Amino acid sequence: MTTRRTFFATSAAALGALATSATFAQSARTSRLIVGGAASSIADMLARPLAEVLGKSMNQPMIVENKPGAAGFIAIADLLRSPSDGQTLMILGATAVAWNQFMFKKLPYDPENDIVPVAPLAAIPMVIVVNPKVPAKTLEEFVALAKKSPNSYTYGFGGIGTPSHVSFERFRSLTGIDVVPVPYKSGPSALQDLMGGRIDMMLDGVPLLEPHIRTGRLRALAMATRARVSALPEVPTVGERGLPEFDAAIWVGVGVRSGTEMEVVNRLNGAINNALDNPIVRDAYTKMGAEIRKANQKDFAEFVKEERGRWGPVIQRAKISLD
Repeated sequence: MTTRRTFFATSAAALGALATSATFAQSARTSRLIVGGAASSIADMLARPLAEVLGKSMNQPMIVENKPGAAGFIAIADLLRSPSDGQTLMILGATAVAWNQFMFKKLPYDPENDIVPVAPLAAIPMVIVVNPKVPAKTLEEFVALAKKSPNSYTYGFGGIGTPSHVSFERFRSLTGIDVVPVPYKSGPSALQDLMGGRIDMMLDGVPLLEPHIRTGRLRALAMATRARVSALPEVPTVGERGLPEFDAAIWVGVGVRSGTEMEVVNRLNGAINNALDNPIVRDAYTKMGAEIRKANQKDFAEFVKEERGRWGPVIQRAKISLD
């Protein structure tokens, strides 16, 4: 069975074989890349350089269309109204294809059968931080404090069912701590209160938190990753701090509507993997703290399936609901 490791480290030979077939005929049509987030969101920042490079490789313009809101339903509805011809792509994340089915009693789409995962793009490493006034210098110290004084500490996150929320619920279940959840409308809103001392802790993406770790306005306790990351090489991982079972990242990929011919899907996969090597994409992703991820289509689809099995029980145990 394919493991998460395959998604993060597909062999160069397998990717090369797909890349050589990623050629497209000249077309007068315009293709679309749908983003279920607002302009300047993480998904949008990943989509724009990709669309620029991918459009050139496909010999036709590719435009980015932002369709934010309604837990991604607006963007998904647009995708499912489009022809199954590979001309309309969508930025995918865990919420749309792995989590929504556990957070809603009824969905207007079928995550497993309506959307075909095409290729991963990147993973946004997540880091656990506290306000410097919290008397804990390490993750172990914070866990000990929280266990000693249950419900005395608060953690903020940018919305019910977001990666920061769901990931922290898994962290809570693994450590057995009782801390008070404080939902916000967005990650930046929670961040402002964290730096102002109105909440104590956050778990979120490196692009959001890293600048404030550098200035000392936040204290990083651990990376929620299996390995240290280049953006914050001095911050130990949760595994180094005694919690090897915990691994969380905000992953992003590309999907198309079901019914698209697999030959087209595989050509898109090869084109996307090629685009990830382009300096325009690579430099943009590196600048925002995203780590490029590659996989062939089959391995990426298997990864998405595993994410449902991995996070579904977490969502159900925590009773996270968007109904």
